[in-house]
Amino acid sequence: MSNRPEAGERSGLVEAETEGRQRSAVSNRAVTRGDVMPSVETLSCQNPAGKQDSCESECRPPSSGRVTTAFAATVLVVMVIVAVIPLGIDAARNIDFPVMVKPLTLGDGKAIAAITIFAGTYLVIAIGKLPGYRLDRAGAALLGASLMAAVGVVSLDQAYRAIDFDTITLLLGMMIVVANLRLSGFFRLVNNWVVTRARHPFILLTAIVMVAGSFSAFLVNDTVCLAVTPLVLGLATRLKRDPVPYLLAIPLASNVGSTATITGNPQNMIIGGLSHIPYGTFAATLWPVAAVGLILTVLLIALIYRSEFLSRERFPAVVGSAPRYHRPLVIKSVLVTLAMVILFFAGQPVAKVAITGGALLLLTRKLKPGKVYHEIDWPLLLMFVGLFIVVTGLETACCHRS
Repeated sequence: MSNRPEAGERSGLVEAETEGRQRSAVSNRAVTRGDVMPSVETLSCQNPAGKQDSCESECRPPSSGRVTTAFAATVLVVMVIVAVIPLGIDAARNIDFPVMVKPLTLGDGKAIAAITIFAGTYLVIAIGKLPGYRLDRAGAALLGASLMAAVGVVSLDQAYRAIDFDTITLLLGMMIVVANLRLSGFFRLVNNWVVTRARHPFILLTAIVMVAGSFSAFLVNDTVCLAVTPLVLGLATRLKRDPVPYLLAIPLASNVGSTATITGNPQNMIIGGLSHIPYGTFAATLWPVAAVGLILTVLLIALIYRSEFLSRERFPAVVGSAPRYHRPLVIKSVLVTLAMVILFFAGQPVAKVAITGGALLLLTRKLKPGKVYHEIDWPLLLMFVGLFIVVTGLETACCHRS
């Protein structure tokens, strides 16, 4: 008897790799259309020699673009000015100004610098990027952390101590676990199981919400969104349905479901690490909130899209190919995940359990580590490292000022 894996198992990793490349290509095209390359209108106003032609007036940025650029430049100028305030105060300390009733101190300048850097960093994070520049959220956090050290708000030793490595380690470990689940074809198996049982739009919506919410309760919610979204989009296309309500259900359910446990999202990880609340106590307190939220999510989407879900129409029978997966890797990933959840509730340190489970999944003869590393959200880890330092800088400056 042959010991070779079935065709579905052999091609599981190949399809996962192809799916990852397609996702990267879509992302690259989106970036290219948006910010990296010049717009079509701009290129059309240039001749082959690269010189502007008579349509230069049409190539001028709109008034909103000029306002945005001016705003960004103003913010940068203010940040630079405030950053050098401590140096100016230090230089002026030996100068006697009779007009000044209560001269500023070096600590005052550092407090102003810390507040400005903190506000600027979180402003860029809130809007997603610095208008007019290629600075994203991770870069903003790194820039803010560097400025905190550069102006002397925190020393390098304080910056290193500010980083909560338990949270970073937990995030990294969970990302490795989710990457193995996705690359093994586990999510395709779940998707196929849902398809064969959900024969009505409302039942499909409920299944998507419950699956996304349940997975996000124990795995990192943003990675669950990335893994489930292409599957739901393909499913809606196969069933010839409007994909919008089903795609909206994924982030809503993931955000709501992730509130149930410490490992659901990075915010909960920080709260759990700083408060030292046991995993079981945290889950027992918040799972009712998450459950009610998931039910409300289903009802809200169904009410907004009444024509899609509040009807008697049923799905036609769809005959599709068997999902492609790699059976040994699926079994290994699921067993490791279940063991991790058990250890979480048993009171073991979540960071140690997560990184150990992720490292064990890297011990394989089939899956190249590079594919797993490609699935890890490295900018998110960098952003949290920077934010830890920025927040510590604000706390340090304000405490010294008070």
